[in-house]
Amino acid sequence: IKQHEAELQRREQQLSEAQKIGRMGNWYWEVGQNAMEWSDQIYSIFGVEKGLFVPMTDTVTPIVHKGDLQRIYRSFLRAQADKRDYEFEFRLRRPRGGVRYVRCEGRCKTNLKTGQVEAFFGIMQDITERTLHERALQAAKESAEQAYASKTRFLANMSHELRTPLNAIIGFSEMIQRQLLGP
Repeated sequence: IKQHEAELQRREQQLSEAQKIGRMGNWYWEVGQNAMEWSDQIYSIFGVEKGLFVPMTDTVTPIVHKGDLQRIYRSFLRAQADKRDYEFEFRLRRPRGGVRYVRCEGRCKTNLKTGQVEAFFGIMQDITERTLHERALQAAKESAEQAYASKTRFLANMSHELRTPLNAIIGFSEMIQRQLLGP
């Protein structure tokens, strides 16, 4: 028994370290209950301390960005009605400041007798760095496209501005060459 307990503890430590590396944690929430179960890494993602924060729908809701709450709620309702997996992204405001971007992916646990969804579980991953990097890349792309469009407009304008006087010079040169007005 002690050997199995030591092995279990070792594996739990490995899982915890892997979750830290992946900036993700697991969670479990029974339908109709206010309380949730979080792994240590979820506390870290939300920026709260395990001993001082109790994960409940009432305590989590104020941390989630208000603009994302309805979408999250609809995702859970759809998953419950369709008894299917779900995933969504949302923002949260950490209590000590800062916005984090989080990806949530999960499954429904159904009661084998009734077929009803009795719990939700899954992972949450902090995707803040990726999201900010994607936004920076998008801004750089838009900036490069604007610079290219400006260059194209500049060249078109310069080409027009140079062509007009050059056409007159070419025309007069041809007149002189053909001696249309005399030698």
